[in-house]
This record gives sequence, C-alpha cells and structure tokens, in this order.
Amino acid sequence: MRGARALAALTLAALGAAALLAVPATAKRHRRLPAGPFATVAMRAFLATRIGDITAAVYNVKAQRMHVYRPGVLLEDASIAKVDILATVLHEAQQSGTILSPQQQQLAAGAIEESDNGDAQALWWDAGGNPGIAAFNAEIGMTHTILDPQGIWGHYETTARDQIRLLEHVALPNRILGYRARSYELGLMHHIDPVQDWGVSGGVLAPATAALKNGWLPLGSGWEINSIGQVSGRYRDYLLAVLTSGDPSMSYGVATVDGISQLVWEYFQPARFHPHSAAA
Repeated sequence: MRGARALAALTLAALGAAALLAVPATAKRHRRLPAGPFATVAMRAFLATRIGDITAAVYNVKAQRMHVYRPGVLLEDASIAKVDILATVLHEAQQSGTILSPQQQQLAAGAIEESDNGDAQALWWDAGGNPGIAAFNAEIGMTHTILDPQGIWGHYETTARDQIRLLEHVALPNRILGYRARSYELGLMHHIDPVQDWGVSGGVLAPATAALKNGWLPLGSGWEINSIGQVSGRYRDYLLAVLTSGDPSMSYGVATVDGISQLVWEYFQPARFHPHSAAA
C-alpha cells in the first residue's frame, strides 16, 4: 500500500498548469440504448430476485455506447461522492498551476483507498465545500446530481448516468481534467483496500483490472450500496455505475451490486464467444 501511495505521489508531482488537451469524452453524443447488458435473460432473471431500488448505467468505451437501467432514478451517493470530491480538488489545483500538498495527497489516499470519512471531509473543505463541488459538477455536465444543502456529501443525490459522466472525466481523455490528474485518481482507485474490493470488480478476471470506489450507508429505510468504476482488459473497456437503496443489509446490497457487475462483465466478452457484444 505504501508503494502504491508513493507511486501515486510521484505521478501527481508532475502535475502542472499545462494540462494535456484531448477531445472531451462528454463532447460525444452517446447513444442511450435500453437493451444491452440490462436486457439479457440472465440480467432480468437476476434483477427479478432482488429487492430494493436499483439503477445502473454502463458506457462501452470501444463502441461509444451507453446503456442505462431505470434512467433518472435519484439515489444517495454515500462514499462514491469521494471520487467527485477528489476530482474537484485536482481540477482546482490544475487551474491554479499547483499540485496537491503532501498532506492533501495523504488525505486523498485515505479517502479513496480506505474510504476514510475524515480524510474526505478535509478534502471537501479544500474543494470549497458545496460551491466548489457544484462548480466542478456543472463544468463536467453532472446536471442531475443534487447537493445536500447542509453540505453532507454522503447524502448528495445522483443518477447512474451522472456517475458515468464523472467517470468519463476521471478515466477518459477530456479538456477538464488533465492526464496526470486523472492518472493519479485512477491510481488510487486501482489500489482499494482488499476488504472493499467488490462491486464493479465483480466477475473481472486477470489480466483485466478494475479501478473503483464503493459506497455504503445505513438508512432508516435500509442500506444504500453503490459502486462506480472502470474495467479494462481481456478485450473489454467500460465504465460502470450501480446504485441501490433499501437493501435489508450491507451484505445483501453488495451481493446485488456484485451480481449485476458480473453479468455486465460476461455480456462484454469477445464477439467470437458472445453474439451480442459486437453491437454492444
């Protein structure tokens, strides 16, 4: 873990004012298809066995196609908000031509790799609180994410599609967040505490890798269990966001998110094995 943090710190140290420019991922007009992995017989059968509120979205990077399950459904962020918080801090540093301080790098590692709430809260203040987060979200087009008016970032409300938009700016070339900043945040998301390595990584086989951040929050109506991230390798490259609420327990919600993620992984297997993947 220390080696991973050191590597991430070295990567960030190269961050300067001259961010690399590329075609923004969000400039493309993605086709939103109701079919895809959420319409397969296997996925429908699995979803029919689960209780609670579920929404999900996946963006196939190679085909530039978006699939959304129950678009527009708003659920609370829980700890996936930490990806948004760190992205805001990195963007602000990039704009001012500075890099994160050693203390901020330590906070970033704690917030993403270990999901430490205290570290995330300190970064939230560094980001400028709600106004800073709102400004960044507006710039990247997260138009359906609602910030908690009291600034409780775990209670931000968001859609699966908005989380894909965030992932596009963290994982793919764009004009908002430069290469070195994106590499830094993705590097942390690749080194999640093994205990928290579930969700988007469900079903993923080496040498493919998953960069992810999960969130879990107990509420009076049940658990909020979320997972967002990128999967790449073994002929796959996709961004995935799965949000759930009303889960009777954390383990139940994790099983739901894992199951959906595994079926998405299986759906995007190479065309010679899967007749639908070429059109995915």
